[in-house]
Amino acid sequence: DHSQRLAQTRWIDDELAAAFSSVPCHAEFYRYVQWHNLAQTVKTDLNIPTMVFHYEDYSFRFEDVTNELVSFLELEPTKGMAPDFILNKEYGDYYTEEQRRAVAVLVKELSTKDTWKHLARYFGENGVERVDEKSEVT
Repeated sequence: DHSQRLAQTRWIDDELAAAFSSVPCHAEFYRYVQWHNLAQTVKTDLNIPTMVFHYEDYSFRFEDVTNELVSFLELEPTKGMAPDFILNKEYGDYYTEEQRRAVAVLVKELSTKDTWKHLARYFGENGVERVDEKSEVT
């Protein structure tokens, strides 16, 4: 299979190959992290103003986040109803605890420091320490 060959190339060391092989759908996680890494690179290299907000920010601060986004985009607020926002989309039940730990290890390994700063929150209260504590993937 194509994704298995990715983990067996000469550009990936044994440790990273093991991290890939421990994660179901690892190619999807690779693409997800790579998108964030490249977005950070473009932002930095081109000195583009950006606004970072997270999906769950809408859950707690919908009105504020919406206003901040409209302001950042230099748009005029519009009257009317916003589309319904579906709260609490989580997919943790799709994976076992061991798989979630393996995903955390892979995501941290693939992430730049800036990317990890934004993604660590999805791996526990303090994703960095949680991944460091459980970085052994069997």
